[in-house]
Parts: sequence; structure tokens; C-alpha cells
Amino acid sequence: MTATVKPIESSAESCESVNLLYTLIGSDKLYSDKYFPNKNVNQSLIDKVFEDSTSKFLGKSSP
Repeated sequence: MTATVKPIESSAESCESVNLLYTLIGSDKLYSDKYFPNKNVNQSLIDKVFEDSTSKFLGKSSP
């Protein structure tokens, strides 16, 4: 059984008031969707996504 991950953009639309943070594959640097929108990033490069207000882990992109 394969798990599917919702595209990050659709997740961002559902929580517009919450800033999303994300990491890129091979990097520990945390990027803010507010200042560096993930819609401008190749989605296959995004590794993990977090919700800024709670630091809740929202998901990891599939390989």
C-alpha cells in the first residue's frame, strides 16, 4: 500500500494564517514559506514541512 502526500500548496491554502516552514533534501536549513514561498521551489527538492506556530511536523515528501 502506498501512502500519498497532499501537495504542499494545498496544505498551505488550508492554513493561510499559519506560516509554513520547510527543509530541502540534503540541507538542515529551515526556509519560511512567508519569505521564500514553496510554490517557487521544485517540489521534489522539499524534504520536510512544519507548521510555524506549533512546530508540528506536517509531512515528508515521497521519493
